[in-house]
Amino acid sequence: MPYTATEEARGVYRLDDGKMSSFYLVKGEENALLIDTGMGDDPLLPFIRSLTDLPVTLLVTHGHGDHMMHANEFDTVYLSPKDIPLMGGAFRRLGITAPVDCSGFLPIENGQTLNLGAFTVDCVEAGGHTPGSMVFYVRERRLLFTGDAVGSGVGVWMQLPGCLPVSQYRENLRRLETFWQGLPADTLVFSGHHAQRFYHPSGDNPVSLALVRDMITLCGLILEGKEDRKPAPEMMVREIRPAYTAEYGRASMVYTAQSIQ
Repeated sequence: MPYTATEEARGVYRLDDGKMSSFYLVKGEENALLIDTGMGDDPLLPFIRSLTDLPVTLLVTHGHGDHMMHANEFDTVYLSPKDIPLMGGAFRRLGITAPVDCSGFLPIENGQTLNLGAFTVDCVEAGGHTPGSMVFYVRERRLLFTGDAVGSGVGVWMQLPGCLPVSQYRENLRRLETFWQGLPADTLVFSGHHAQRFYHPSGDNPVSLALVRDMITLCGLILEGKEDRKPAPEMMVREIRPAYTAEYGRASMVYTAQSIQ
């Protein structure tokens, strides 16, 4: 299935790969940002070039194949080095056999500010789903990109190999909450799997500060053993069994006994 582009705001495009992954192109006057690459069957760069001929910098939210399969098509790539060790297994689970060479990638860390031509990007680490999961805020356009850090409306997956313990995840979410509280009220928020926001029982559950706060509360309930846990569906279990799901408000999580530390 070919890539599609939807202009969400002026010069801001949501790109979908036909495999449930969403990624984003932000065009400036002198250069452009690409946040993630999806895992579409076709090369991505030709599609990006159909939208802009500007120099493109790629920011990767985390090291899973459905978010960075096409990273090597771009010259300038930023990725948290914390996620590089888990990439081999994460790619194999998706059936991705082509290796991604990270040797030329530029590292990013929590609290770093990137000055990228027309754009100033704040990097906030929200590790949990992966150790180095990053949330990016583009100041000039008031755009927040969350990847899979708090899921995309139907929960965060914390049952996969390499996920952090729930206790660490909660601390990282508290830091994200503090950062988010200082953002303008009209900030636009974009997640890593746009369609999933409509899978929630409410009909639409976009990623929001309220969802982050519910996720923090849910982490506490899980750590205290007070959550209403249910067995996770088989397709979510993968290598580690048993796995569970739990919900609080608009937040939900898939996790294992090993997650509860």
